[in-house]
Amino acid sequence: MKVVALTSGRTMPSARFRVRQYIPALAERGVEVQEHPPLLEQNAKLPGALGRIRPRYLGPLGLGMVAAHYAARIPGVIASRFGDIVWLQRDLLRWGVSYEPLLKRPLVFDVDDAIWLKRPFVGKIAKSATAVFAGNQFLADWFSQHNQNVFVVPTAIDTDRFKPRDHRPEGQPFTVGWTGSRPNLRYLQSIQRPLGHFLREHGNARLLVVCDASPDLPDVPSSRITYLRWTPANEVESLQHMDVGIMPLSDGDWERGKCSFKMLQYMAAALPVVVSPVGMNRELLRAGDLGLPATCDKEWLDSLFELARDPSRAEAIGRCGRRTAETSYSVEAISMRLRALFYTIREPRQTANAR
Repeated sequence: MKVVALTSGRTMPSARFRVRQYIPALAERGVEVQEHPPLLEQNAKLPGALGRIRPRYLGPLGLGMVAAHYAARIPGVIASRFGDIVWLQRDLLRWGVSYEPLLKRPLVFDVDDAIWLKRPFVGKIAKSATAVFAGNQFLADWFSQHNQNVFVVPTAIDTDRFKPRDHRPEGQPFTVGWTGSRPNLRYLQSIQRPLGHFLREHGNARLLVVCDASPDLPDVPSSRITYLRWTPANEVESLQHMDVGIMPLSDGDWERGKCSFKMLQYMAAALPVVVSPVGMNRELLRAGDLGLPATCDKEWLDSLFELARDPSRAEAIGRCGRRTAETSYSVEAISMRLRALFYTIREPRQTANAR
């Protein structure tokens, strides 16, 4: 079977983790996936302040940018005619429905965020698709109003690459770790008061922030913060320097649409987690004793102290998380599900609602 994958870009994390990481494993199972990212990244903008202005307000320059994005998608649209299935990772263009009606069917529309909050038109794309792959149940529930064939396909974690550390270096301070991108720093900022309190009370502790931008946390002692700029090369090793991984979130539709990838990274590294029980985070916590929920400052503080004071319990929680990641969320496990779904979707009469 040949699957033509139209992704959002070579540097886009969603393309990397929703499509690209499965290509070798699917090839071993008889499913050839050919990825066609756009020639111009989906999030590419004009330089400087111009990049923050809507294209329609930029006159000929803006129209030229839009035209360039449309043109960048044409090779992938043409390539879609030569596959057995088209795997559309998100929408083709962020301004509205574009070439989607021209894509060959069967067409799978793959989503891993509550993108309808920013792009209401995606419901039309879902309605015209053969099936929808949704990263979690919240997303599946929303898209099921537009398509009767919605399948929950979690984002996998590469457990062969994301591994626990061999041993804890002697004398290493107790390290609370957070990894994420610049837009998500606001979630870390929301719990800086309990973090600051914990670090001041726990003499041998630090906060490790792995991100593409340095954090602004005035309530946390700066001497206790270690900032490591994220790169693909250090994303695994940085987790191995942590003793607990944290994932704070607010409780809104955008956050409920997240696929808990940060939490899965911590679990694959055998780290106990403290997370906001929002959306898929709540589902994962129900899977076993792999972390502690925190909904307020006191719970964040109590959870961190509990894990710092009881290394044996923290280690047991980490082992449980690792097992869960390997058995249910590994690239191996999810690629097997994808293969089965692709073969089912190729036979329309066998496709049924499997949310």
